[in-house]
Parts: sequence; C-alpha cells; structure tokens
Amino acid sequence: MKGKILLVDDDNTVLEVRSRDLPDEGYNVLTAETGQKALQIAEDKELDLVICDVRIPDINGIEILRRIRAKQRDIRTIIITGYASETTPVEAIKLGVNDYLLKPFEYEEFINAVNNNIEHLRLQRENEALKAKLTEANRALQWELGQPPVLMKELIGEMGGADLIVVNA
Repeated sequence: MKGKILLVDDDNTVLEVRSRDLPDEGYNVLTAETGQKALQIAEDKELDLVICDVRIPDINGIEILRRIRAKQRDIRTIIITGYASETTPVEAIKLGVNDYLLKPFEYEEFINAVNNNIEHLRLQRENEALKAKLTEANRALQWELGQPPVLMKELIGEMGGADLIVVNA
C-alpha cells in the first residue's frame, strides 16, 4: 500500500469514481460525504493525504483541513473545487494546502497530484528518520570518545555555509 487517503466530497459520483481510481494505483481510500464524517475518520485513523472539496454542506472544506492538520501535522492536503474564487486559493495557501485542483480535472492531473504528495511525504518522513539516526550516532560517538554529546543540529546549522568547524581537534 502506497498510503492512506481520505477523500471528502458531497458529490457521490466523485466519491465513487475517485475511490475506484485510487486503489488501482495502490492506495487505501476512505471516503466521507460530510465534514463531520471526515473529522471522525481523521480522529480514528492515521492518514497520509486528505483530498477535500471546498463546498461541503455542514463544514467548509478549508475548515475541515484546518481541523485535521491541527491533529495530524505532517499530513498532505489537496483541495478540489468546481467553483473558482479569489479567496479560496488564498485561504488554502495560508493553511498550507499542498495542491489545488479545479473541477473537472483529468485523471492524469489528479493521479499526478496524489502521487507527488505521497512521494513528498515519504521523502519527508525518510529525511526525519535519517536525521534522528544521525543525531543518535553523533551522541554515541561523542560518548565513545569520552566527550559530552554535541547536538548534530547545532553543528549542521553552523556548517550550513562554507565554514568548517572542527570540534575538539
């Protein structure tokens, strides 16, 4: 499985079609027709991506994403809408929405947006895991050398430029 996706749209046709497309691409898909159901699913399940229509009758799509992001910080988000407006993209950007698709969109455009967001999340998680391993290896090395641990983050931050810093040489 490539990732767990929540698809939120009050249009049953969109839910039906897209919830068939995504498993064919290797994704586990959950669907919600209302904002309340979306929030309930997000409360119970760890998600990788939320694809949400802007106009949901009970809760605005932007608000749905805001609430989900408050609980699942590294989640990726895509807004889909059939109504272009000037304020919605601005709100979406402020919230940190990762993609914005205007309906009707082509299958390839949709799948590319999903794949790109899932790949970005995978790389982000891999990067965080490698940083944690590097920090732990640095601490172990410092203890082995009989020196108090120096946080690798501090060294990397200082070494970010062209300067080279030698510690305890």
